[in-house]
Amino acid sequence: MYEAHFGFHRQPFQSADACRAFFVSESIREILPQLLHALRSDLGIAVITGVPGSGKTSLLRHIQQQLANEGRVIVCSGANLGTSADLISALLQASRMTGGTETTTKQIAIDRVMQGSRSSALDHMKRTAELWGPVLLLIDDVQLVPLPVLNELRACTEEEWNGRDLVRCLVSAPISFEDQLARQEYADFTRRIRCHAFLQPLKSSESILFLKDQIELAGGRISSVFTTPALESITAAAGGNPRCLGLLADETLVVAAMVGEKIASESSVRTALSRLQHLQYHWNSSPHMDVAETTE
Repeated sequence: MYEAHFGFHRQPFQSADACRAFFVSESIREILPQLLHALRSDLGIAVITGVPGSGKTSLLRHIQQQLANEGRVIVCSGANLGTSADLISALLQASRMTGGTETTTKQIAIDRVMQGSRSSALDHMKRTAELWGPVLLLIDDVQLVPLPVLNELRACTEEEWNGRDLVRCLVSAPISFEDQLARQEYADFTRRIRCHAFLQPLKSSESILFLKDQIELAGGRISSVFTTPALESITAAAGGNPRCLGLLADETLVVAAMVGEKIASESSVRTALSRLQHLQYHWNSSPHMDVAETTE
């Protein structure tokens, strides 16, 4: 790896650091108040869409931290919500988030009984809500959730506790999910949507700041790691997509260390981009490089 070569104390651009190194872009600054308000109100489900790699998952994790003291907040993947029983299980998992209390063997046995019954699970959540507040369910990749489960979710968000909603929900998905929502069979679910926000890509200046923050968290200085042309090429090729920025910057450092560059050059960016062309992301061609030449 290249950490020692560039003097890092750890590897930058790691997804595990998404919360600690969360970058607040102009787009996030604009939509975050809407999403937080929706989760603090009883007016329905919040939806956020964006292109793959735009930072939706990191935003959900950030919101989880923001609301940690306002209810029982859980982030789950739509891939794990294939049945109504899976949804009830996720809600029960959230309901056990009682100030760090661990799940006991007795509680696991109770959950197994409740998972087959939404009403039993909701009754359990209502009994514990007095102390621990509502359940805040944040679902990533909601496009993977079958329609019957979405309708079950909608029904759960209509349950009340002391005049307030017991379950509040924010879901994230790629832009293609908007086509699903436009279909007639999704009408019941869409009528429950409180707000719909779109996560915009980073601006060029924000892309530089994003890379700078990641490098500094690893103990480096961006001017000592990338040449200016290299940075310009990385940001141009990534098109403001945070995941693409991280992938290309990381691969560039791999190449630079391999060829012995003390500071990663634009040439290393070209080589790195040629290695990543097969990935399912939209890469832009930098005005300073001919990507076609690198892939021949």
